[in-house]
Amino acid sequence: KAIKVIRLMRLIKLGRVLRAVRLFNRFEVRTSISYGKLSLVKFFCILFIITHWLACMWALTLVLVDPDDGVPRWIDEFDEQEKNVELKTRDTPWKLYIMCLYFTSYTI
Repeated sequence: KAIKVIRLMRLIKLGRVLRAVRLFNRFEVRTSISYGKLSLVKFFCILFIITHWLACMWALTLVLVDPDDGVPRWIDEFDEQEKNVELKTRDTPWKLYIMCLYFTSYTI
């Protein structure tokens, strides 16, 4: 029974996404933006969303690999470079996110 409730809540969230599409279509009709400009804006919005998701997944790799396993992680390479830095990349979420976002954006 609880699973059905969770599925129903997910369906409600999907309805919000459809509502956002409707709002975007209304905005498209009301403004006199050319199709080329609008498609360019859509492209960059989708590109940013995909880059954000990939950055979050790249940061997730740090959680999935235990530092005590002896497997090298990408964040370990920054320790030597950040000897004189007070706030290390591994300790601050925003520095970590920016680093992941940078990596995924130039990898795409």
